[in-house]
Amino acid sequence: MPVPDPPTPEVDVAETKTETQPVQKEKGQAQISKMEAVRRSLKKLGKNATRTAIQADVKQRFGVEMSTDHVSTCKGDIARKEREQKEAKKQAANKPQERPAQAPPAAAGTGRKATVALQDVLAVKALIKRVGAEHLRTLIAAFER
Repeated sequence: MPVPDPPTPEVDVAETKTETQPVQKEKGQAQISKMEAVRRSLKKLGKNATRTAIQADVKQRFGVEMSTDHVSTCKGDIARKEREQKEAKKQAANKPQERPAQAPPAAAGTGRKATVALQDVLAVKALIKRVGAEHLRTLIAAFER
């Protein structure tokens, strides 16, 4: 005959507020999250503020108890999001803008004057610097034949 499991004692779990639950700033004012409270404290105290200083400021200004580990996590999340935003802006600024298509150079013997674009001149200059003028002349001579 199987022995039934002994009953497990029920444990009361204290209700705690999570990061997503709003925190009341003061009576009659809008509620903010713990993350926002840390963000505002960082703005006031500076980005180099210690987590204990932020913890004390959040408690004093918003009446919210937070562990130093939670403050540290929020501070790291805020810094990561700011860094990602900066990188996104930097990538957007570095993204080359589309240039209008250039007309292809005129072919020899068409009666039109051939032009050389600045980027072609710079490419030739880079080739001269890399392989030397004499080797480049030899290469050009090979294409002329």
